[in-house]
Amino acid sequence: MFVERIDSIPSPGLEVNGEKFKQLPASQFLKRLLVRARSMRDENRFGLGLYRSQNTIFIRIPKNATNSICSFLYPGAPESAWPGHASADFCKTVAPDLFETALVFATVRNPKDRFISAFNYYKHSSPVPEERRLMDEELSFVETFDDFLSYLAQQPVLQQAKIMTWHHFRGQVDFISDRSGAVLVDLLFPVEDPEPGMSVVRKHVRLSGGLPRRNSSRGERPESWPQFLAEHYQADQKLWDLVSGERVLFPTGKAQDLGLRA
Repeated sequence: MFVERIDSIPSPGLEVNGEKFKQLPASQFLKRLLVRARSMRDENRFGLGLYRSQNTIFIRIPKNATNSICSFLYPGAPESAWPGHASADFCKTVAPDLFETALVFATVRNPKDRFISAFNYYKHSSPVPEERRLMDEELSFVETFDDFLSYLAQQPVLQQAKIMTWHHFRGQVDFISDRSGAVLVDLLFPVEDPEPGMSVVRKHVRLSGGLPRRNSSRGERPESWPQFLAEHYQADQKLWDLVSGERVLFPTGKAQDLGLRA
């Protein structure tokens, strides 16, 4: 079944927390060494060295103009060296010293537009072999976004939930908050109106210029939105309403509960 195989695709940076570190069967000294070794490995794997070079952590939420912003932030770095789609909680876990001092920011997008863009990515442009294989083998009959909505609506609740754990379908709130729902980032701004937020970023990283357009995607929103999707993205909708209304949102501190999961 399609939904049984989705979990085999990793969602790096979303499931990481400090619990496993606390359970290491070694002395405190060895624990610290092992934790640091793990952190250095993860820093290299996710390109966090670029974050250190600018004292800036860009939380790359999939389908939120992250390629455009990375092109602006790292003009001399190859795309393969860009940081991955790691959550704020992950960055805080593997690089706590950097997280404490860096500007941590993320972009927010209308959840409906983002979901449509994520479907188009999986269906037409994913560079990940496992993702392409799943779409080709399990959802070859799905041609349009409306077909996909119809397919999802026919699935049992547990299967719908499994599908929505796929990385690009995960909620935006998952990337910027901890398990309690407290927002961990310093700056949020909407994809639809990025310039006020980017002016803050430009001053921090001491770069100038506009955002290049990279992998832009559009899709027509359906007239009706399934109830289970509205519930799944309820926190994201609250987040987008809040951020798009403010244009630039500065949560006070790195652990503020904005009531997104209430």
